[in-house]
Amino acid sequence: MEDILVIIETTTNNEEKANEIASKLIEMKLAGCIQISKINSHYKYDNKLCNDEEYLIRIKSTKSYFKNVEQVLLDIHNYELPEIICYECVYASKKYKEFINNSLI
Repeated sequence: MEDILVIIETTTNNEEKANEIASKLIEMKLAGCIQISKINSHYKYDNKLCNDEEYLIRIKSTKSYFKNVEQVLLDIHNYELPEIICYECVYASKKYKEFINNSLI
């Protein structure tokens, strides 16, 4: 049975940390592709309204590797409470799924 493609997202306020996370996951063959985008995040933290520039890290992997990706994020993230969200991909082309699967362990 084919593994389910997932997109895992996290954010950080530090571009170097975003690149460190991406490099680590690719080197460990836990992700096939990672995109980093500069974004503005609006949220409430410690009862304070926040509007911060952050880097969104979109990680393409498979469901069976999610827990490993999550552990790496928890180990090296610079946030006390990092956002870690995982979406199952509803559709991806056959060749792209093969590319992701072939990039993993």
